[in-house]
Amino acid sequence: MGGIVSRGEKISSPKRRLWEFKSFIICRLLGLTFDERDTARIFRKLKLLDGHLPSPSELHGMLVYACTEPTPVAKHMDRLLEEKFDSYRGKLNGLDQKAICSLIEGEEKLKSIPLPALIWLAVRNQRLDIDEIEVRIFNAVHMKEHRALRFYDQLSQILPYGKAEDVIGELRETLKLNERLEDKVQRLEQKKEELGGKMENMEEEKSCLSLSLTEQRRVSEELKLKLEGLGGEPALEQMECMRREMDILAREVKFLTEELSRREARTTSPERSNEAPSFEQVKLELPRESLEPLLLTGRTIALVGGLESLVPYYRETVESAGGKFYYYCGRCLCSQRMKEIQSLVDKADMVFCPVDQNSHNACRCVKKACRLSGRSCRFLHNSGLNAFKRELYDFTSVELN
Repeated sequence: MGGIVSRGEKISSPKRRLWEFKSFIICRLLGLTFDERDTARIFRKLKLLDGHLPSPSELHGMLVYACTEPTPVAKHMDRLLEEKFDSYRGKLNGLDQKAICSLIEGEEKLKSIPLPALIWLAVRNQRLDIDEIEVRIFNAVHMKEHRALRFYDQLSQILPYGKAEDVIGELRETLKLNERLEDKVQRLEQKKEELGGKMENMEEEKSCLSLSLTEQRRVSEELKLKLEGLGGEPALEQMECMRREMDILAREVKFLTEELSRREARTTSPERSNEAPSFEQVKLELPRESLEPLLLTGRTIALVGGLESLVPYYRETVESAGGKFYYYCGRCLCSQRMKEIQSLVDKADMVFCPVDQNSHNACRCVKKACRLSGRSCRFLHNSGLNAFKRELYDFTSVELN
């Protein structure tokens, strides 16, 4: 506004009163400052209504006419305008009345000062050329009114469902909404930056995982080659069977050791009390208190599963008692081998099946084969030799009874 606004003398007294302004200045001041509701409120406060409320245009005309003379209404309105607009003097930075008039005439405008405040401050103080200033203000405001009316008419045509006056409220709500949207955009930008950092970290972790996976695959290939060199998966199965056999043998050794200790404690001969029986003497002793002979003459015993390392001892136990022994390893019990199991069961008088060396599926196959052949089947809790002998004694005792 450097080319429009000039600085001059400060606004000074004597102050002009509202009724000293030209009527068109009074009209614009009151019309721009107070709307229809404000005007009606003033009339009620001053008790100027006799119960009948005139139209808004009539109220405005009555208020303007009352302010052209030094009436109580004019004095009241003069105080209202002074309280409302004199606070804007400090924002003008000492501009004189002609400079303020140039502000009103120009296209540029101080956004912090409303138009009626500029009119009030331009005509408030007495000057020799005050008439000229008021005419300039009237012409400038008159042209602004034309533009405002044209704009009002266009808004009225564009807004069929609302008044043109409501546009200001809608604009304010839109500005508030725009501010909220800008805040959300800023927060989203921050989240975007945070997600960008997280994505970079994820890419780094992905690279580390990819390297780890590559190394794992390399190690797996090496282990696979080593496993193939050892015999593949069958070797693993054989190792697992050997591990279970070692567990059972360890329990057998423990049992035999305890039996050996009991035998030593029962030894009555003092001169033999320090002599320990040989392992072969203890190995085939019965795990029962009775010393009844095992009689399996003419009997056929079948064993499905068990420890392969103990098969010779299973066979010796049965055949030394006069029986006949059949053995099936118990592995690979599938539909193709079911006939072999059935053939074995058909030849046996008694079938034994250790549950610690056979799967659930193998036990079901043996049970089904025994049911089809009408044979008896005993399931052993473990594959130890003593457990097998104990079940044989139980079998013979039942047969004898």
